[in-house]
Amino acid sequence: MTFVEYITQPSGFGKTRWPVAIMIHLFGALSIYYTYKQSWWALLGLAPVVLLWYGTYMNYTKRWV
Repeated sequence: MTFVEYITQPSGFGKTRWPVAIMIHLFGALSIYYTYKQSWWALLGLAPVVLLWYGTYMNYTKRWV
């Protein structure tokens, strides 16, 4: 199974269910949209999305269980 197949499973985004993954991505996008004038706050909006992708990759490589 490739990483793309792993994140596009019908059961969810890796081990995260689809509704939760969508809410995390929307929260990050809305945080960046509403705080784009204060650049460092916008970077905080990226944190949940980056952590979701990092955790999903770590689960895919079986470094975390």
